[in-house]
Amino acid sequence: TKPAMLPRRVAPLRRSFGRVVRRQYGGGRLPEPSGAAAADAEPNNWPVLAGSVLACSMVAAGIAARSDWLMKRVQACMDSPPADGTSLFQIGGLMAAFTIAQLPADDLKLRLLGSGAARSWGRLVASFEADVQQVALGAMTALLEGPAPLAAFHKSGELYQAYLDALPPVLHASPTATPLNDSELLLDALRLTAALATHPAFEHAAGDAWFYERMLEQAAPATDFDQLAGLYWSCAAAAAARRRDVARGMLGNPTVTRYLVHLAPPAGDEPGV
Repeated sequence: TKPAMLPRRVAPLRRSFGRVVRRQYGGGRLPEPSGAAAADAEPNNWPVLAGSVLACSMVAAGIAARSDWLMKRVQACMDSPPADGTSLFQIGGLMAAFTIAQLPADDLKLRLLGSGAARSWGRLVASFEADVQQVALGAMTALLEGPAPLAAFHKSGELYQAYLDALPPVLHASPTATPLNDSELLLDALRLTAALATHPAFEHAAGDAWFYERMLEQAAPATDFDQLAGLYWSCAAAAAARRRDVARGMLGNPTVTRYLVHLAPPAGDEPGV
């Protein structure tokens, strides 16, 4: 059976980037009006800004997808994560890059994977900004959707390492992000963990067993309230357990072991029983 990406529960694109725009231009970051203008001013205009940036980025994505030069310019936006003072133009470029990654075109995704997009998005995951992390991880997941991109991923040891290097930041909380508390980010992280564990390079890799154990340990509590998280967690655990050192770490971790037992089917439900 050919490996396949787990089905995705898609979050609205506008919501993901609405948070980025709101962080930059909401909550009092815009110049405050004074006098009579203050009474008539909108308290928060981030929804309008988010919608405008989304519309412009979708147009830019469609154009950039047909032009190598424009695609490189859009991808360059991924090297400058949004921060205080970031312009709407820069955020629009980041959104366009994200939109391009979502387009259902295998040849386009192959071009992106070959041009280092996975590394670029991976650097954004390490930004430790919750909203940027969700966008970046969503783009990395989307790049592997489709038979051709996933096949290219499984043939490339470099892509395996790029994805493996990108995921550890989601295991660490910071003052601006507690990544695995976000349900969509957690599901994408588990999908990518399962994809990594089915990669041929996984069977001979060394020094990464800690990552699979920690990912399963930290993601396990989500299976109590999200059935899809339970499915993704089980798939990631089953794939990772193929390697002896990873399986040993899983069995030696009380949290992982408890959820393995919890998610196992009752004895009477096993095939042939």
